[in-house]
Amino acid sequence: NSYCYINNFLQNQSHLKPKYIIINYCVNDTELLPDSSKNWFIKNSQLVATLYITIKKMLSQKDAGLIDYYNNLHEESNVGYQLMIESMSQLSDYSKKNDVKVIFVFIPEVHFLDNYPFLNINQKMEKVAMEFGFDFFDLYDTLKDIKFEDIKIMDGDAHPNAFIHSLIAKDLNTYIENHLK
Repeated sequence: NSYCYINNFLQNQSHLKPKYIIINYCVNDTELLPDSSKNWFIKNSQLVATLYITIKKMLSQKDAGLIDYYNNLHEESNVGYQLMIESMSQLSDYSKKNDVKVIFVFIPEVHFLDNYPFLNINQKMEKVAMEFGFDFFDLYDTLKDIKFEDIKIMDGDAHPNAFIHSLIAKDLNTYIENHLK
């Protein structure tokens, strides 16, 4: 989630002194992830960690549905949302202090591109990014006309495949060339 990767950067990689930081944000980035240090199997097996998260999602979505689940993740009262805001604030402070440009890249939920129900989250996160002084780049227009079957790596894994990553890289590169010079 965003809290974990931003804090990981601030605690372990900030000495690298980047000129740019790109946040790749998805609608599930405010989920609270299990503390893998407490469970040997989760800590040492990507398969177990993935299964744990998948089962947890399936059980939590049983009543609410995926759309409600993701919308609830972006409620101000959600602890994961609050942690995300806190970490964005810390990153904003770091970026201003160190003259680092932050680009907040919103990656849409690829299961719903045909009739996308999360534009409210896209807009909310654009406001959040702007409040912290980050550039905002929404990949919805890049991906909206692509069928889900052409996006996923394989059945059961909806992460973007190499083709989608090449589209994202091309559009992000164009954005950077046009907006950051």
